[in-house]
Amino acid sequence: MAVPVLVTSRLSSAQVEIVRLIEREFASAGFSPYATAAAVANAYAESRFNPAAIGDGGASVGLFQLHERGVGAGMSVAQRQDPVVNTRRIIDAARRSSAFMSLAASSTSVGDLAAAFSTYVERPADRLGAETARRGYVAYLYTFVDAFPSLPAPLASAGRSTDRWLPAVGIALASIVIALWIRRKRSQGMIVA
Repeated sequence: MAVPVLVTSRLSSAQVEIVRLIEREFASAGFSPYATAAAVANAYAESRFNPAAIGDGGASVGLFQLHERGVGAGMSVAQRQDPVVNTRRIIDAARRSSAFMSLAASSTSVGDLAAAFSTYVERPADRLGAETARRGYVAYLYTFVDAFPSLPAPLASAGRSTDRWLPAVGIALASIVIALWIRRKRSQGMIVA
């Protein structure tokens, strides 16, 4: 299974700090790395990680562009420009979306999650256009690294199930220990080759 890894070289240090803040808040709220990466892609789409961003003629503010008549209702501009407050408000909105939460609980596809976050949490006017853009931002912001790196050839042939490859690992380690023991005893003259 591949895990999302942020490509920091494409962002400024200030943007990376904002991403790390979003990641901390979503992780603290119990979201998976996949759902978190989806939220990050949405924040990038909405504000390019600028907490002071203002859109929709002043009606939408902050990282997730909280609209004064939507998720940002009842919040001041200053509150919506606070990156922690803005992120926590969007987390609350995500939690209220049963469609997004259902997908977040079962999917590891960051592209699908980013599209769903856009549709069910952000709720843009151009739903299909926003979904497509979010998938593109996922590809721009993240690379995906295999969480289970390739095993050495003898172990890879044993399969990835622990009941198959764990004994192979044990045998390999035992062989190494025995070889090192024999080497040490030879160097001490206790074993003649």
